[in-house]
Amino acid sequence: MKGNKIIATLVVLTMLLSTLVVLNQLNVVNKASAQPGVDEWGHATKELVYGVSYAKNTIEINTTGWNTGIHYLYYPTYKCTTGAGRPADDFSWDGPFEVLGDQVYVNASDADDDKLYTYNQPVTFNRSGMWILDDDGSYDIDDPASFDGYIWVNSSMAYTITSINDFSFGSTDDVSIEVKEGDVLANCRFALIDPENTTILNSATGGDTVTIDADEFTMAGDYTVRAYRDLDEVLAQYYYLDEIGDAAYSETYGTAAFFDTIYNYTTIGPWDPPEKMADEKTFTVTTAKPTMVLTNTTLYWGYAANIDINITAPDGTGIVASTDDLAIRAPDGTYYHEADFTYFDFISQGLGNYTIVLQQWNTSNDADWDMLDSGTFYVIFGYDQAGSSMEEWNSSVGSMNRFVVKTTLAPVQLKIVDDGDGNANKKVNIPVFTDGGGVDGIEIIFNITGTSITNEGGRLYYGDDTGEDWRNITVTGDLLWALN
Repeated sequence: MKGNKIIATLVVLTMLLSTLVVLNQLNVVNKASAQPGVDEWGHATKELVYGVSYAKNTIEINTTGWNTGIHYLYYPTYKCTTGAGRPADDFSWDGPFEVLGDQVYVNASDADDDKLYTYNQPVTFNRSGMWILDDDGSYDIDDPASFDGYIWVNSSMAYTITSINDFSFGSTDDVSIEVKEGDVLANCRFALIDPENTTILNSATGGDTVTIDADEFTMAGDYTVRAYRDLDEVLAQYYYLDEIGDAAYSETYGTAAFFDTIYNYTTIGPWDPPEKMADEKTFTVTTAKPTMVLTNTTLYWGYAANIDINITAPDGTGIVASTDDLAIRAPDGTYYHEADFTYFDFISQGLGNYTIVLQQWNTSNDADWDMLDSGTFYVIFGYDQAGSSMEEWNSSVGSMNRFVVKTTLAPVQLKIVDDGDGNANKKVNIPVFTDGGGVDGIEIIFNITGTSITNEGGRLYYGDDTGEDWRNITVTGDLLWALN
């Protein structure tokens, strides 16, 4: 029994030791995944912020595991050139940092936390970013093990961005945005990010109101505004234009290949974090409702008809899209696109003009007409103009895009097939009359539909059958030349 108990105890101890090893490994992985300036603030026991005056000797540093003795504080130096765009150039830690000429340090003891000694003077950190503590000032920027510890100084959220109201896509109004420090307009960097996270503006405010042209809003969705400024100038103020596509400053700033030869983002965090920033503001460019005009909005089941549609933006410009963006909404809520019909056609005429052609009923297209049985229908226009996940235009349901299909007998209808110049737009140049030569005639082709879709009793078309008199048709107009 004793032997079995000993074996069981050893098994339990082995399991516990294995668990401790696994937990220790998990802890190491967790530390390795922490990112300075993103989710890890270093060895300070409280958040530190640029420009804040901290009372003398009140900042505590977690020195657990450090060698006892003096560890000086070194500040980050983010350098850029004075060339076009102020590109980033070099990184180092310099110092030790001084207060009134005295070097700031931590005297690590056996305690877990030790004071940052500032010679009984208040201390203000003069730049944001990663500061290190080291006992001899020898370090490798690519090797965190080469220095004893670090603190992260966060940006001051000193700026505010005015709220921006949501507006509809296609609006012709420019957008004005202000960035302030207190009640004063701030001179800082300003960035506008579109719904696909592409920076479309990255420039200076110039201490003035920023006006964004309406044409910049090329898609519907959520837009983000950021404001920030670099104040720890070495050679010049940094402009934050080195990320791909001039991407705005964020927690990932510094990960682009451009920075590979300058510093290590993984161990040092975002490049040259701004000293002053604003909480970003978001506003939405909503899906817009275009203006739609339909002709021939009362149809009779089975009778040939054209529905002409004109679709325009708020500025009156025709919206040119694919006929795939048109649909007919049935009374039961079903949407029918051109592909759902076999014989009905959706045609783009250009400049925002479209035509839905419904053929006269016959036994072949009966299935098409069955989709338009009777009731109130709507022509729906939904267009993702930017090719993103959100439509810029959607007509929804309304009186402007409504038509009715009736099952009663239709009145006699006249339809122009050719107005004399090869189309049926009812616009044609009047022939020139010459003295002695007369005038060349225009042949106008039209048909007259009767009250039967099956020609029952000869009432499908008038004018074709024996006994029908062309003299029953009268042509009138402002200018007609008599030929005979």
